[in-house]
Amino acid sequence: MTAHERTAPLLLPALQRFQNENKSTVIKFIASAALLKLEYGEAHVAIRSGSKPDQPDNVVQHYQDLKFGLYAHASYVARYGVPQSRDDFRNHRFVCWEQDKTPFPFTGWLRQNVPETSKTLISANQGIADQVLFAGMGIGFHPEVYTQKTRRFGRGACAATRLGGPAVARDAH
Repeated sequence: MTAHERTAPLLLPALQRFQNENKSTVIKFIASAALLKLEYGEAHVAIRSGSKPDQPDNVVQHYQDLKFGLYAHASYVARYGVPQSRDDFRNHRFVCWEQDKTPFPFTGWLRQNVPETSKTLISANQGIADQVLFAGMGIGFHPEVYTQKTRRFGRGACAATRLGGPAVARDAH
């Protein structure tokens, strides 16, 4: 099985139920942004976001919607404030996933709305980007489902602050 590292934790309850019903099954879980080829047996199940694949041999089903919001830690907000407009983005620091390899729709939003000079950290590893965000080093996209489960952003930490752009929801399939 393969899934993007960002969606992987959302799959654990389903995997646990599956394993409880199939006790002798061993699951090899590859959490990666790499697109493994199902047709070559690199994985048997893939959970991905983005556009629906068009390979005729793949059976594609909707799994769930994953919504993202633009967040900042309370310490960032205390130091730099919240951007008041799109023009104000140049006065802020943004934490970004490596944009060319991320299938999530907010990568295009970042390219269109955030000046390159405001992108202060770019990482292909979402775990690193999350740690930078939690440390208050910048503003970044983060799944809403995770912000509801954690207090890492603190009270008044731009909780659910949307700074414009398209609706950043994408179905996983």
